[in-house]
Amino acid sequence: MEEETAKKEIIRSLKVLQGYLVPFYSWFYSTETCGNFSIESECPKIVAWGKRYMERESVYETLPHHHKIYEFVLQLKKRLGIE
Repeated sequence: MEEETAKKEIIRSLKVLQGYLVPFYSWFYSTETCGNFSIESECPKIVAWGKRYMERESVYETLPHHHKIYEFVLQLKKRLGIE
C-alpha cells in the first residue's frame, strides 16, 4: 500500500514538472542561437523529451513556434540596445 502511494506521488510530481518545463522547450532555439551553444549536446535527454512532447498535437498547437519566440527575442534585444 505504501509503495503504491509513493508511486502515485512520483507520477503526480512528474506531471507537475512537465507542466512547468514544457513552455521552456520553445525557448531552446533562441537560447542556443543567441548563446551560440547547444542545449542538446549538454542535456540530450531533456531535448529528446521536449521533442517527444512537442509531437503531441495539443502541446504543439498551444505553444508558440520557436521561430516566433526568436523573432521576439531579436526585437527585444534591439529595443534594449543589445546587439
